[in-house]
Amino acid sequence: MYPLVSAVSFIARFYLCYITIEQLPIFSNNAVGWVFGQIVSIYTIFRLICYPIVGIISSHFEIKGATTRSGIYFILYLPLLGIYWLVLLLLTNVFGILPIQL
Repeated sequence: MYPLVSAVSFIARFYLCYITIEQLPIFSNNAVGWVFGQIVSIYTIFRLICYPIVGIISSHFEIKGATTRSGIYFILYLPLLGIYWLVLLLLTNVFGILPIQL
């Protein structure tokens, strides 16, 4: 069951990231944006935030199953994605800071 839940979670997270944060450019130059995205990947930062929290929740509530931990990871990932997307929207549409001209 875990491989299926993990795959569905990954596909859903990938799609949600694509339709939200990937549509808001941080840099006006696409090449710079691509390089920056490869060096400082927001998805890696999300993972570094979510994995320890899932570990704490799992140990606190004595959750043993990888399938359940995968579900918790997905649930934690969604608010992070939403917050990051809203910040990008504010920086782009309200404050006019993004995209950065390089």
